[in-house]
Amino acid sequence: MIFCSFYLNQSEFALPVTFVQEVINTPDSFSTIPLAPNYLKGLINLRGTIVPVVDLKDVLGLSTEAGSREQKIAIICLNGNFVGLLFDKTGEVFSSNSDEQSNFLDDDSSVVKGVFKKEGGKRIIQILDAGSIFCLKNLPKQNEDGKLNSNLINNRGKRRQAISFLVGPSKCSLEINEIQEILMLKNINESALAVGNCIGTFDLRGVTVPVIDFAALLKYREADSSKDATLGNRRVVVMKIETELFGLLVDKVDSIVTFYNDELKRFPVFATERMEMIKGCISIKDKEDVLLLDNTKILTDKEIIEITHGHSKLYNAAREASSENNSKKSGIRKTFITFSIEQEYAISISDVREILDLPSNLMTPPGMPAHYRGVFNLRGEMVMVVDSRTMYQKKKQESDLNNKILIFKTEDIHFGLVVDSVHSIISLSENDKMKLPDLMYRDKAGESVTDIVEAVQYKAADETNKAALILDAKRIAKRVLASAV
Repeated sequence: MIFCSFYLNQSEFALPVTFVQEVINTPDSFSTIPLAPNYLKGLINLRGTIVPVVDLKDVLGLSTEAGSREQKIAIICLNGNFVGLLFDKTGEVFSSNSDEQSNFLDDDSSVVKGVFKKEGGKRIIQILDAGSIFCLKNLPKQNEDGKLNSNLINNRGKRRQAISFLVGPSKCSLEINEIQEILMLKNINESALAVGNCIGTFDLRGVTVPVIDFAALLKYREADSSKDATLGNRRVVVMKIETELFGLLVDKVDSIVTFYNDELKRFPVFATERMEMIKGCISIKDKEDVLLLDNTKILTDKEIIEITHGHSKLYNAAREASSENNSKKSGIRKTFITFSIEQEYAISISDVREILDLPSNLMTPPGMPAHYRGVFNLRGEMVMVVDSRTMYQKKKQESDLNNKILIFKTEDIHFGLVVDSVHSIISLSENDKMKLPDLMYRDKAGESVTDIVEAVQYKAADETNKAALILDAKRIAKRVLASAV
């Protein structure tokens, strides 16, 4: 999920971009309301709709320092209602990683639901809950019935969102669903086979991603392959073209742009190189025009082949002696989370929705199976908590201080699996896996081996060799569901 961040005093806060309608400058004055709650800064007129503006410093109990000249108002939308959030200044647009996020226990009265721990924990970003903001006591609402507000929506079709960024003198954008991640990289790996404006690569959870200097691609400058290429405000916008990931090095990620179909104007077509990449111009009254790009046409077919072919040669050189099919198979890498339940296990990261600390208070309905610890409310959904040691007939731990919950959701069941501890995220190829003998699965119905599909060898962060057993999420879910009947 992609977030945008803002500052209150020296603290950084973030909201999912899906709730952010737009970011505007603060007006010279606000319309005040008699007997309004202390947190209500006042009302503003946004293109014919009256929007209440909330001062989150009052809500969060922060000191009220002198207002910054950079103050902005983020307009957020939920169920047709709009609220403005007053911030001292804007931060950045970034994508979240589950391993950086820590969620708090549900508290209906809190507008902060968790934190991101970025840069090794040196940078803490508090996560705002839009739903809790709209539930603030005595907050005026435009629509009590929850129907879409006609003044802002006006039957103009579905609202679209894009992330804008600066490339040389141009302000461009990509729609949010075309962006995989937005990253701040300290450096880019040199590549002997880099071609054209591809200045190197970086590793994204086991996947090698080539980086293209977008300003150089647009002929605004020569390709910057120096060690300082990613410093300052520069960011790498990761997009997918067919099955391949590519990173676009841009000068600065600017903002979130919300627009409707009638605000996307046709762009004059010139007979020049790469003009096909421009879908049109987002033209909104009283705002700067932004070019909307088509991610599938930023690179030509020839460039895609050159870049991907070059890097496949570089990273598979050690396997050239193998047949083509085996080489392709060994090059496929998947990402896993490693954890312990008395011994080392791993599971595909795509099966795990999130990782949480073990809640201190669990509801314990009567008649639960022996290996259920209880249930808890996870943002409106009840999650059953399963004790993996009891389920797999292992000895109980003396302490559960390091315990974590892996949250799974399948078509049939939503549950959390308590594990001793979570270790790391690793990327593995088919060559790392070992087939287990069928003899392991005989007469072992109550044990974890029936949920194991493979074993794996890998090198840990401290360079030691480790082994782990790979669990199958569907088999675990089937076991949990059967035991609940």
